[in-house]
Amino acid sequence: GRTDETELAAMMGSFMRTFAGCIERLRAQERAPDFGVVRDVTHDLRGFAENSGAFDLADLNLVLNTCAKATNAEATSAAIRRIIACYESYCR
Repeated sequence: GRTDETELAAMMGSFMRTFAGCIERLRAQERAPDFGVVRDVTHDLRGFAENSGAFDLADLNLVLNTCAKATNAEATSAAIRRIIACYESYCR
């Protein structure tokens, strides 16, 4: 019914706003990552990705978190770029 559509639209809007905020924070880390900041963002991404059923994002986020924990700047930057690409695909 109409209520279900309204609720779904509200959930998707909230998902995209949260995702956009995380992307903004990650873009600032792409060239020279601060691993603590990146790990904070991955914590935020994990919860809402899993709760929203965005399993592709959850998988990419796990890779990013692993790279940040390993303090590997090159791999972390590459993982950030993959999450940004995922976000851009959601925006289409």
